[in-house]
Amino acid sequence: MRTLAGWCVRHRRIVVLLWLAVLVSSIAIVSSVGTSYSNNFQFPHTQSFDAINLLKSVAPAHSGTPRKSSSEPPGTRA
Repeated sequence: MRTLAGWCVRHRRIVVLLWLAVLVSSIAIVSSVGTSYSNNFQFPHTQSFDAINLLKSVAPAHSGTPRKSSSEPPGTRA
């Protein structure tokens, strides 16, 4: 580790350029892949899928809505 640290200190311009190259390539990869995110996983004929469908039929207002879950000490408000 000491050898790597010494090399980085002696060649700090190269290290900075390498980090900039990593940053630019990461941005390019994210831009090309896209940022669409989906958590819509449906696996028919499973217990969880059947439970969601049952919940949708019984209480549609409470089915599929994400809730924020947090733990707080008694007597405090979020």
